[in-house]
Amino acid sequence: MLKKASFLGLVAAIISIGLWLLLNFFNPYSNETNNSTTLITLFMLVLPAITAIISFLHQENY
Repeated sequence: MLKKASFLGLVAAIISIGLWLLLNFFNPYSNETNNSTTLITLFMLVLPAITAIISFLHQENY
């Protein structure tokens, strides 16, 4: 059960990064990219997702 939950966390982290890329750089609602918004969302969305991916990979080694 724990393996399924950690795999689900990995999938959620990858989808989160994909959505961040889509909405920051290929936003269908706006043609403008704001550097401060991109930096804030990087720290608030992408870095936790990367941490979750690293956690999943570290867990698999044990």
